Amino acid sequence: MEQTFSVHLDLDPIKFGAILACIDFAAHHTDENNHTFLLDLSDELRGSQKQFLNSMSINSGNKVIKQIQSSEKTALNKLIN
Repeated sequence: MEQTFSVHLDLDPIKFGAILACIDFAAHHTDENNHTFLLDLSDELRGSQKQFLNSMSINSGNKVIKQIQSSEKTALNKLIN
């Protein structure tokens, strides 16, 4: 059986977005086995957003999501170029 454990990271939206960008970039530049693994990892990280968004108002949550998406886009552009 696969062992799992909980990890606690204190990330701001910029770091969180950058990590997502790096994983997505790597997923699209590797072989099929690693591609699937990395996309699953990205999905798990995106799903973890619920943990910190649940305690926020909708307005505050939307601001954080926009910051994450902006950071992700900026990091991805740096990786591509």
